[in-house]
Amino acid sequence: MLYVGSWSAEFCTFVQSHYYYEIYIAHKFKLARVRGACNRILFLSQFCMYHQYMMLLCLQLDEVKARERSLRVRVKSLTNELAQFRRSVSA
Repeated sequence: MLYVGSWSAEFCTFVQSHYYYEIYIAHKFKLARVRGACNRILFLSQFCMYHQYMMLLCLQLDEVKARERSLRVRVKSLTNELAQFRRSVSA
C-alpha cells in the first residue's frame, strides 16, 4: 500500500505540475495575443498619424502653390505696369 500511496502522491504532483504548465502555456499564448493586438493598434495609430501628416503636408503644398501662382500673376502685372511707366517717361 505504501508503494501505491507514494506513487499516487507523485502522480498527483505530476498532474498538478502539468495543470500549472497548461495554465502557464495558456497565459503565455494569451499574452502573445494581447501583445500582437497592441502592436497592431500601435502600427495602425502610427499609420494614421503618418497619413494625417501627409494629408496636412499636401494641403500646405496646395496653399503654397496657390500663393506662388498669385505672386507670379502679381509680378507679371507689376512688370507690365513698369514697362508702361518706362514707355510713358521716355516718350
